[in-house]
Amino acid sequence: ATDTVDWPIPEFPEPSGIVYHPLRKSLFIVGDEGDIGEVSLDGKLLRQMHLGGDLEAVTVDPRNGLLYVVREGHEVIFEVRPDNFKIVRRFTIDRSFQDDPNYLRRGGDGIEGLTFVPDEKDPLDGRLWAVNQYDPPVLLELAVSFKSKEKYQVARIERAIPVEGAPLSEVTWDAVNHGFLVASALWK
Repeated sequence: ATDTVDWPIPEFPEPSGIVYHPLRKSLFIVGDEGDIGEVSLDGKLLRQMHLGGDLEAVTVDPRNGLLYVVREGHEVIFEVRPDNFKIVRRFTIDRSFQDDPNYLRRGGDGIEGLTFVPDEKDPLDGRLWAVNQYDPPVLLELAVSFKSKEKYQVARIERAIPVEGAPLSEVTWDAVNHGFLVASALWK
């Protein structure tokens, strides 16, 4: 039998993203009102901080425990320390891809899901992958240098894979099966 926990946690406004942290054995959540929080596996809100903006997704690098949080609208990814929620680095997503300077349109239907795929063989040390709601609904491979110590970097779109069933709302890397799980609000 599986225990269930009442959700949403009343103290946490409008949760929009969640990830299990394998090193801390807890969950991290972000919300549309700009909050980030850590939650115990029995559903207790351990701590919370306001980062601001519309936070849509959170993922973790399982090797070092750093969190990556995406702020929709500006399409900025924050690298965040899980112990104190301090921002370590910022990655602004370059909206251009191939010949289109505005491949990702500005507005409220931007990045909704984010996942980290570690890869020690990759010169960048891994990749972030994201999904967006609309225009066009795609799975995006984002390249940033995790090895670099630069505090401000640009995340470049390396690949854009069209996904049926927009609007896309979440993406998770399945390390066991080496594939992505992509959630959509509408399946055809």
